[in-house]
Amino acid sequence: DDRQAAAWYLHAAHQGHAPAQHSSGLCSAHGIGVRGDMQKAAQWFQAAAAQDYAEAQCSLGVCYEAGSGVAQNLASAVHWYHKAAAARCVQAYFDLGQCYALGKGTVRNVPRAQWYFRKAHAGGIEAAEQELARLAGGGQG
Repeated sequence: DDRQAAAWYLHAAHQGHAPAQHSSGLCSAHGIGVRGDMQKAAQWFQAAAAQDYAEAQCSLGVCYEAGSGVAQNLASAVHWYHKAAAARCVQAYFDLGQCYALGKGTVRNVPRAQWYFRKAHAGGIEAAEQELARLAGGGQG
């Protein structure tokens, strides 16, 4: 059951296991087996991100982009997306594509956005193809 799974993740998270810290963050973010708490989620993402766990770095970027569980800081979102992308996190490629396409947390840079969207599409994110088409048509992403 969800509560037991969340408890096991939490147990391993407290022992410093980065994947479990990320999973505990996801449980807190989505209220799976525990009460939803975005501040707690962001804290778990931060703990795992500090251990170079790419998925947590991307999740932390999402928190900073949305101002969910942390103060909104678009430059910090881009920073964490870059760290995750450096570790080949496909979702981070997509998120960086959006940031560069729209100039969120960085200067708008269409060629760079296209590069990241191509990487995301190659990694299986179908929405990246739509973003590439939008940019090719002169849209802003």
